[in-house]
Amino acid sequence: MRYYFHLENDESIHIDHLGKDFEYVESAKVHAASVARKLAATDRWQGWSLRVIDARNAEVTNIPIQDTLLHS
Repeated sequence: MRYYFHLENDESIHIDHLGKDFEYVESAKVHAASVARKLAATDRWQGWSLRVIDARNAEVTNIPIQDTLLHS
């Protein structure tokens, strides 16, 4: 299934129009956590979240960027 990784904050959203295919939803969640950890290493993405949506437009997970440093 294709999953989309949107970056959001209170004022803006960066839509992932391409997405990425994963066989299992857990694989998409692991990928999202990895991306969020990388983004958390810079101040630019603090206050943002990474929202994962599947091909049916259902939310899979929403990861606040700043929280990923606390849980890595």
